[in-house]
Order: sequence, then structure tokens, then C-alpha cells
Amino acid sequence: MGSPVAANGGRGEYMRIPEEMEAAKFPPVAKAGASECPRVLRCRAIRWWAQVAVLAIVLAGAAAAAVVFLGPLVIKKVIAPILYWVSATFSRSAIALICFGAIALFPSVLLPSSPFMWIAGMTFGYGYGFLIITSAMGIGMSLPYFIGCIFHCRIHRWLEKWPKKAAFVDLLVKEIGSINLEQLLCSGFLHFHT
Repeated sequence: MGSPVAANGGRGEYMRIPEEMEAAKFPPVAKAGASECPRVLRCRAIRWWAQVAVLAIVLAGAAAAAVVFLGPLVIKKVIAPILYWVSATFSRSAIALICFGAIALFPSVLLPSSPFMWIAGMTFGYGYGFLIITSAMGIGMSLPYFIGCIFHCRIHRWLEKWPKKAAFVDLLVKEIGSINLEQLLCSGFLHFHT
């Protein structure tokens, strides 16, 4: 037996397969869109985007009509009676405490606090309403952070104990990118969403 170099003319162990043999083994496959002309494809794309634009315009018009025609009706039939009931039932100091407590505590238990912001603004005006809302929002944003910091070690143990359930945490950290796991845990976000 000779060496591989001598077997195929000094080019090494591998030989080049002629193109005719490759073409015979693998016949060319026609692409699905090759039969259509690029002009037809371009027309289809333009037609699709035109339909999307028309749909967006129709939906925007329907939303504007709903705001213009249904907005005053909802305010008159739903929101105004609630405001009258709150102002007739509670004193101004009780309304301030209820709004402050709701705005501060509701974000921690994932409840919306915006109706109470609106009541505070409508009852106390721009000045005092702004002070109540701003101070309560400061507490409402800090409270989940402090809850997360208190349970920091317990959350880490939980993540080590159930790694499959911790996949959500890994995905969140990878998607956000600029935030690390400790900041995410201390923010209280994971305490309520996992």
C-alpha cells in the first residue's frame, strides 16, 4: 500500500469530487417563492401594510369616539356618584388618611391605587392632593424594596431549592440585562411575581 500522498497525485488524503457527480446526487430544489415575480411579492407586501394602516385608523377612530361620547357618560353615571358618596360619608381628614394608606399600601399587594390618586386630587385640589399623592407614592415604592430586603436570604434559599421555578428569574435577569439578581430580589418584584 502506498501513502495517501502518492494515491491522489500528492494532494493529501482527500480528493475533490467532480461537480458533475455532485449535481447528479443532489438535484436542484425549486424555492416556494421562486415562481412568483418580485413585483407580485412587493404588491402583496404593500397591500398587507395598507390593510394594517386602515385597521389602525379605524381602531383609533373608534377609541376617539368612545372617549368623546362615552367618557362624559361614565364620569356622570359612575365616577361622580362615587365622589359624592365619599365626600358625604367621610370627613376630609379621613379621606386624606384613606387615600394616603391606599396609595402607599396597594402597590405592595398588586392592587391599583390610581382611583385613590384621583379622589385625592379631586377632593384636595392641586396643592394638597399633590402632596398626599407624592408622599404616599414614595412610601408605596419603597415598601416592596424593604420587604424584598427582609426576605433576601429566604428568597435565595427558595431559588436554590427549586431551580426549575427559578428559570423565570434567570429569564428576567437576561432580558433586563442591566440589573443584577440582588437588585431584582430586593426590589420586591420577585417576591410577588414568582
